[in-house]
Amino acid sequence: IDTIHHNTKGKIIHLINEITRVLKDKGLVYITIAKNRKTQKIARHFKKIEERTYVPLEGEEKGIPHFLLNKSLLKKFFKGYKIILIGSKSGKYGEHYFLYAQKT
Repeated sequence: IDTIHHNTKGKIIHLINEITRVLKDKGLVYITIAKNRKTQKIARHFKKIEERTYVPLEGEEKGIPHFLLNKSLLKKFFKGYKIILIGSKSGKYGEHYFLYAQKT
């Protein structure tokens, strides 16, 4: 699953709860989500709408919320899962974490 970070914290938690609801026991999930960035760096081009949530003011993703995570929050959001792997990757849209986990 890609781009679940394009929302507010509450909606992301709701989405993760839905993934948990529909995923079979021992089912696998792979997601990518935007990495936390230095607030000072993004403040010039983004508007903060709530804690850890920014909306670009320009570009391809203008107006789309971005909820920024760190590894500990990612683990907290997927606490009902066995974490197989958490890593990071760079791409066209910056740094992202990826999580590979199994529902317990």
